[in-house]
Amino acid sequence: MVQKEINTSPPVPLYYQIKEHLKGQMVSGELKTGDKIPTEEKICESFNVSRMTARRALDELVNEGRLIRRQGVGTFVAEPIIDRQLSRLTTLTEELKELGYTGLNSRILSWRTHKALSPLANRLDINVGDPILRIRRVRYTGTLPIAVQTIILPEKWVPGLQPNDIGGSSIYELIEKKLNKRLDWAKQQIDAVAAPNYYAKWLEIEPKSPLFKVTRQAYLEGGEPMDIAVTYYRPDRYSYQINLYR
Repeated sequence: MVQKEINTSPPVPLYYQIKEHLKGQMVSGELKTGDKIPTEEKICESFNVSRMTARRALDELVNEGRLIRRQGVGTFVAEPIIDRQLSRLTTLTEELKELGYTGLNSRILSWRTHKALSPLANRLDINVGDPILRIRRVRYTGTLPIAVQTIILPEKWVPGLQPNDIGGSSIYELIEKKLNKRLDWAKQQIDAVAAPNYYAKWLEIEPKSPLFKVTRQAYLEGGEPMDIAVTYYRPDRYSYQINLYR
């Protein structure tokens, strides 16, 4: 491996020089989105630095969202962080398409129909015992998992819906086309939570890593509840922006 020269004299720390070198490779296109970064051992050998120095350089790039670690696989150049505006009601699918993402897809984890118990029946404005559909899926951009989403909705809105009907599509869009009704508004709550073990596995992160938990209830025109969705987002791939005025 060709050894790279860095300035070993103060005041610029060695880890920072390595970090800037890697950033420069990303800017120039030498390292592209999805490319695998050399291991800490190779960085140590290449720059003649300690393991701690190499790790800190990579840690800072991960914290900035420029690199992403995938358990058991390695460290890769990350896609740009998805910056979501909270000023209008859109789906994840719609926003990613607007941002130019073309590799949005899903993996269905579970798909089942059961009878609504009292709490859910009340929230969805249906009768106790009415059939509801519960869908859990992982959302990806390319091969990178960015969110795990659970959707609960009355089966009357999607009679006959099958897993193959969804793919990477928005369920909201399917319902709007099927019912010829427009999604009108939603109430949404955002919390910071620690990733349970099974969510960490699906999202390819360490257990107890921080996640955004977004709980949304959407309503159709006329005020009819359409669904309840709970989505866990990786904060290293997703951010929220709110415009405030006075």
